[in-house]
Amino acid sequence: MDRKRTLHRDILITALILGALSCTKVSEEEISVSVSAPVRTRSQDPDENFISDVTLLVYDEHGILEGSYYFPEAGREGELCRLPLVAGSRYSFYALVNLRYKFEKRTEEELLSSRFHLAYPDEYSRGIPMTGYVRRKLVTGGSSVEIKLLRTMAKVSVRIDRNSLAEGIEVKVGSVEIGACPSVVGLFADSAVKNESEIFNIGFRKTGMEADDLNRGSEYGLSREVSLYMLENLQGSRLSDYCSYIKIEAECKRGDETRDVTWRFRMGEKDGSFDIRRGCHYHFTVRLPPDGAEGWSTGYEVEEAR
Repeated sequence: MDRKRTLHRDILITALILGALSCTKVSEEEISVSVSAPVRTRSQDPDENFISDVTLLVYDEHGILEGSYYFPEAGREGELCRLPLVAGSRYSFYALVNLRYKFEKRTEEELLSSRFHLAYPDEYSRGIPMTGYVRRKLVTGGSSVEIKLLRTMAKVSVRIDRNSLAEGIEVKVGSVEIGACPSVVGLFADSAVKNESEIFNIGFRKTGMEADDLNRGSEYGLSREVSLYMLENLQGSRLSDYCSYIKIEAECKRGDETRDVTWRFRMGEKDGSFDIRRGCHYHFTVRLPPDGAEGWSTGYEVEEAR
C-alpha cells in the first residue's frame, strides 16, 4: 500500500520482571502497567486513544491461564499491578482494553478464537476496543514486556469531489453512513462479517451538522472530510452483501427542481479487495456523477494508511 501511516498508538503495557535467580525458584516479579493518550478534540468522534478499563491475561507455556487481572478504572497512566512469575519459564501476555467488563478464557486457544459484540455502532463512550499481546516471553532477571495495542476499528474519512457536476447543479449532503457495518469482531483473529445477524440495521452514521463538512469547501472543488468508524471486515476480493459500503444521502438542486438522491460505493483497499482492516485510516474521495443521478458508484479514489 502507498503512503501508509501507522495508527498503532504507542500505548504501552510494560511488564518489568526482576530478581529471578534460577529456573526452579519462584520469585516476586513486578509488572507495571502504564498508558498514555492525547486529549480528546471533537465531541462527536471517539477519543481514539482513550483507556477506560484493561483486562490483563497471562498464560503459561502450555497455554493455560496463569492469572487474570481486571482494572475497571485504568485511566491514562499509572501502575496497575505486580505479579509473581516463575523465572526461566515462558509466558504469554494479552491485553484487552475498553471491553467494559472482565474478559476471561481458560486457555490461550479459546482466547484467540474469541469475538466481541457491540450493542450499537458508536458504542465507544468508554473508548474504542483495543487488544495487544506478547507471546512466549522468557522470564529472566531484569527483562521486560511491552504490549502495543491495536484498535479493532478502522477509521473511514470521506470527502466529496463536485468538480464533475454539470453546470447549475447544486448538491447538499444530509447524511453519511456505513452500510453493512459489522457488529462483531474477532479480538485477536482476522474478522469478517459471516451473516446478516452480524450487521447493524443502521450503521455508524452522521447527519445534519455532523455531516456538514461534506458541504464545506477546502480546495480544488473538494469538500472537507467527515470521519466514520467501523469494526474490521475482511471480505477479500469477492463481492457480496457483507462487503461494507458508504451511503450518502443528499438533496440535488437544478433550477427550481429539488430531489432527494442516494449514492453508495463499496469500500476497499487499493489492491481491489473489499477489505477494511482494523487500526487503519482510509481516505475516500467520492466523485459525484455529472447529472447527480443516484445509484451505486465506482467513481472514488482511496488512500489508506496503516
